[in-house]
Amino acid sequence: MLASAYTWPIGINPLTDLEHVGMFNDGYMVYAINTLIPTTNLAEFIAYAKKQPGKLNVGTPGSCGNIHVSIEMFKLRTGLNIVPVHYKSMGNVYADLPANEIQLAVGTFATLEAHRKAGKMRLIFVASAT
Repeated sequence: MLASAYTWPIGINPLTDLEHVGMFNDGYMVYAINTLIPTTNLAEFIAYAKKQPGKLNVGTPGSCGNIHVSIEMFKLRTGLNIVPVHYKSMGNVYADLPANEIQLAVGTFATLEAHRKAGKMRLIFVASAT
């Protein structure tokens, strides 16, 4: 729904012309950094990233999805200049984060926890409405 509302004209406004019938997901987004980034929390990461505008990459599973929108909101709220890199799947994002192809990734706790336990990434914050 979100992607179709922003990627091409479809002749309707999905926010007003369609009826909401249910929610399929209501989870939190967890932000993770690779272990080469010398920070351990959100404040340190923001300070580190501000010193390197345009040099840090963040992986997304495509353009205009919920993860990409969350990243863009994060960039706006923090004033960071980080570069989105769009992948075909989150599996590729999670492979490239420890390899330092990207420095930041967003996912769910369930998908990131095994990587954190293996020492491949650090979780720095949870984005939520509260």
